[in-house]
Amino acid sequence: MESILRPLIKALTALAADNAGNEHKRLILQAWQGGRLRLAKDKGAAISGTSIDIGRDNRGAVIVGHGNIVLSESSAIASVLLQLVRAERPQSLHQLPPEEVNFHGRSNEERDLLAALQPGSAATICALNGMGGIGKSALAARVGWRVKERFPDAQLWVSLNGSRSTPLEPLQAMEFVIRSLAPQSRIPDEESDVLALYRHLLQAERCLIVLDDARDANQLRPLLPPAPSAALITSRRAISLGGTMIKLPALAPGKAVAVLRQILANHSVTEEALEQLAEGCRYLPLALQAAGAFLAERESWTVSQYLAALPDQRRRMTQLFSHSDDEMLDVYAVLGMSVQRLQEEAPGAARLWKLMSVFPASFESEAAAAICDCSEAEAQDTLDELIRLAPPLIITDSQIGEFVSALPAVLDQAGTA
Repeated sequence: MESILRPLIKALTALAADNAGNEHKRLILQAWQGGRLRLAKDKGAAISGTSIDIGRDNRGAVIVGHGNIVLSESSAIASVLLQLVRAERPQSLHQLPPEEVNFHGRSNEERDLLAALQPGSAATICALNGMGGIGKSALAARVGWRVKERFPDAQLWVSLNGSRSTPLEPLQAMEFVIRSLAPQSRIPDEESDVLALYRHLLQAERCLIVLDDARDANQLRPLLPPAPSAALITSRRAISLGGTMIKLPALAPGKAVAVLRQILANHSVTEEALEQLAEGCRYLPLALQAAGAFLAERESWTVSQYLAALPDQRRRMTQLFSHSDDEMLDVYAVLGMSVQRLQEEAPGAARLWKLMSVFPASFESEAAAAICDCSEAEAQDTLDELIRLAPPLIITDSQIGEFVSALPAVLDQAGTA
């Protein structure tokens, strides 16, 4: 409840300065100034006197509970008050990455997740598993956007780095969530107190937490939220924690071709060539996206030329990732094609990517400028070029963490090709 108090007061203060022309806003302001506005976890708490008085007396006409439920005599007034409060919540509470534009072939899994992710008396736990590049993160983001209104207080994205050599510790993940939900809170010294604060904050809100790229159950168990919040987990291996578990397979051939057809809609490519390219990508979404973007950006390349170059890239990737299985090596070969062209066509962007690859956080122009010793405007131009030319999703997709971790070696190898 405390986490909603500050944005509520801020919203009401702003409302006092500007409420012209809106009857509902005027009534909310009158309730506040007249002492008829109270904050409570639920209606019962307000009746029993365990609520916080926002106004000057105990007569509660409007009650906000859990930070997202408004009980009042007018649903229209309730809706306006919610909008005011949510406008004052920090933007860091809404962390879902953009939806993938060319998304196909996961309608059944999406339907199952949408049916399962419902706030209730028990916390909802959903888990996606499958090999790297299979599209777990993309599906999690898509579903997250579709249940955003069910979990309106926050949609948090926690990259657990389970496929990297140094996964995120549960304590680090909890501290990230606490700072997102209550940035003014002091992080306790004792781990047990951190866990208690973590659970307290999530119990007071309706939040969706995406725990992306989990390593194992030991990493996940402390992070499972209490009701009314929910967790959506992605991992390479199946992790049994109860709830809904879904294993993602490769796309069906027809759906894989549909992805390529959409990416290459403005290019003259035969259906047979699309089928060959889909097969060369092992019908894996990340490889399909990377190969399609490569060809869309380079009209002089044909599908035949691209497929002919893949075996050499695969040999290179085998040297760097000797422990990986055949399917992952095929994915890395496709990604390696894009990395090599990036090195040849935009060495400045390749250098920036190499320098930034050691950091687990996302790319920001200010940080890029500091690392490259250039102006922020120059760094932003280089980042824009990198995003345009680099394989889609590699920059942010934690499911191929080992490839990103090895990026300096991949780029060095590409530079000597």
